[in-house]
Amino acid sequence: MNKAPSLGEEPSPVSLPTLGLRNPWYPSITASTSPRSSKDLEDTQSEILDTNSSTTITGDPGQHRMVVAIDYGTTFSGIAYAIHDNSRPELSNIRPVKDWGDDMSNEVKIPSVISYSPSTYKGEQQFGASLSPDAVAMVNTKLELEAQNTRLDELDLIIQVLEGTKDLNFEHVKRAQGYPGYTWKAPEDIVTDYLTKLFEHFEKAMVYLTEIKNNVPVDIMVTVPVNWSYKAKNSTFRAIRNAGFNENAFPHLEGYYLITEPDAAALYTARYIKQEEADSLKKGECFVLCDAGGGTVDVVSYKVKQVEPSLELEKMTMPTGAKCGSSFINGNFRKWLHCVLGEDRYHALDGRGDGERISAHATEGGKMRFVMRQFESHKRGFNGASPKMSIDLPDPLHKLNIDGIIEEGDLTITNDDMRSFFDDCINDLIELIQGQITQVENKNNRIKSILLNGGFSESMFLQEELAFSLRMRKIRLRRAEISWSAVCQGAVLYGMEIAKRKNHSQMIPCPRSYGLKTNSTFSKRMHDTRDIYRDPFTNKTMARSQFDWFILKDDLLLAEEGREIEKPLIWNFQENARKVCTVLLFEYLDDDIPDRYQTALEEVNQVGMLTTDLSHIEVEEFERCKNEITGLIYYRVECTCKFIILGTLMKCELWWNDRLMHEIMLENIDKSKEHVLF
Repeated sequence: MNKAPSLGEEPSPVSLPTLGLRNPWYPSITASTSPRSSKDLEDTQSEILDTNSSTTITGDPGQHRMVVAIDYGTTFSGIAYAIHDNSRPELSNIRPVKDWGDDMSNEVKIPSVISYSPSTYKGEQQFGASLSPDAVAMVNTKLELEAQNTRLDELDLIIQVLEGTKDLNFEHVKRAQGYPGYTWKAPEDIVTDYLTKLFEHFEKAMVYLTEIKNNVPVDIMVTVPVNWSYKAKNSTFRAIRNAGFNENAFPHLEGYYLITEPDAAALYTARYIKQEEADSLKKGECFVLCDAGGGTVDVVSYKVKQVEPSLELEKMTMPTGAKCGSSFINGNFRKWLHCVLGEDRYHALDGRGDGERISAHATEGGKMRFVMRQFESHKRGFNGASPKMSIDLPDPLHKLNIDGIIEEGDLTITNDDMRSFFDDCINDLIELIQGQITQVENKNNRIKSILLNGGFSESMFLQEELAFSLRMRKIRLRRAEISWSAVCQGAVLYGMEIAKRKNHSQMIPCPRSYGLKTNSTFSKRMHDTRDIYRDPFTNKTMARSQFDWFILKDDLLLAEEGREIEKPLIWNFQENARKVCTVLLFEYLDDDIPDRYQTALEEVNQVGMLTTDLSHIEVEEFERCKNEITGLIYYRVECTCKFIILGTLMKCELWWNDRLMHEIMLENIDKSKEHVLF
């Protein structure tokens, strides 16, 4: 590999600014990512797959392996594991972690909650269910791993900032004494901290198996919702590794594998039903698995291919999902409560919640947590015939009276009120299931049963409404006793059978960071003043030779799923000058990525170069520009760098005017073969 060349060998491109809001949690220079939907990506993926033979997993019946599954959920999370010898997996071999320490009730899943507030003299753990009374807890952080998908989402984030800072009112800033009521950490870092606590308890649970854990091959299974974006998958993967689930804890770690939550739940639930009710699943029968969790609801349909000697399932549909889990019912209740109490009273109850948000973080203080625990109890037990329910409001609202709704701090929730909190979530869930039924019927099959899983599936009202919607189709609605932990245990089961699975999604940590050398518009916050120069064409103040890292060390690489990153770049030329556009590609091996090329000459390696000479192109095909100060006429060339990544292979392309000008292939991200196309 070549060392980085000295400055001035080739003119550096100017990176174009990214439109829209910059994600506040990402580094100041980021690459925009998007799926490559055209046939070109299919061709590229085929080419890459031809270059790199797929990894084969062979099972040795005499060798023991360990499988660890991590189910990080919006509202509850769990870990399960098994040690097996590659013979036929048994459900009894799967062990969910149950000992989470004091005040955790030893459940198979615990709340996905963490607090950075100090504990009291009682020594609360400040995560899960062990929180001090006044702790400010970070809740629903999993949903924050997703990027804002629309401009409306971006606008909502701006509004949250302004509301949280009281429109930047100086008196509010003084009262806050310059400190927020919660952490400034990014969502990925909060998830890392939470999973670190889970990892610590997992390690304690594994003490008696330490020698085995340190000496047998280990596979780690990671569960995610359907349609989970790359950004969310990447943040989840990085958090899991940084929390401790890595080579340091598992010396013989062989791989990470991705499985969707409904697939994991279907695998375990069907196996469990077959084991407990031998005649309940018949060959050729189709069913919908509905994994109704706290944040997302995911559905997928299967056909029973065979029952004996072992159960085999065939996936019949594409999994679908939506954000309509039970946490959104809680959100609807809080909105209703806000309207009932008014701004000032609600603020007294939830002073550090929605009204105080200075970021995308969702928080919950002690008083609101007291209210929500009562609401959760009512929510789980609610059905269509339930009478009025009441919630005790804490101080300072314990003596409040509002005619017809609150009496002496006793808040009344009617049956109609509670129905209204459920309506949107249940309607969306039913629509998802109806879509699955239609997909199966379009394949000349029919659904015989719906299998409900997840925490939301415990709702009696959900079960009633879903059964009512299915009454004319004669479809049976079922919910297994183990539905709450089916995802986590199903992921372990999937890992125990990984040797015989043809299609699996392997997750690979990127071994190093990759980036470009560009010139950027100068920012006092982002750049060193030693790099300042004035662009002779545009008169803009620029920063010379900055790194723009488009993939970071330990970022997620998916062995079977391609991803494209695009970087728009510009060059400016005078009419008679040679119009050579060159992009230098670099790698960096450590974690502390440099920003300035000038100070990293001995640290980075140049791994490739994209270049094209457009001098023979008529100048009319370029954008003609004029410097308003000097009168200089120049021509603007806009190109796009595209990076198509599949596993540890990366194809780098330089495009101009929708034409591919140059490409190189980085095989295993350390060798290159290049093809000049124009």
